[in-house]
Amino acid sequence: MIIVAIVFIVSNVSYLYSHTPFSSSFPYEVFIIRTLADLGGVAILYAYHIQLVRLQNRFEARNLENILEMQYANYQISEQSMELVNQKYHDLYVA
Repeated sequence: MIIVAIVFIVSNVSYLYSHTPFSSSFPYEVFIIRTLADLGGVAILYAYHIQLVRLQNRFEARNLENILEMQYANYQISEQSMELVNQKYHDLYVA
């Protein structure tokens, strides 16, 4: 929201103050300045969106790695438990 507000202010500052870098006395120049400011704002918002998506993907990848590590740890515990049960069963059967 802050980025949108800043772009809106920069785009429309020529209506409030006539002696700014974003103002002109010719309507065509005002149109070009406002269009470029708005397109720059869109580009900034798109770049921000891309960064948010990348951060979200990293977070999800980290979570999946943690889940896989926990599943592998559980698998190892199950394997150890099965080996122990098999060993006890063998000891009881042989004795």
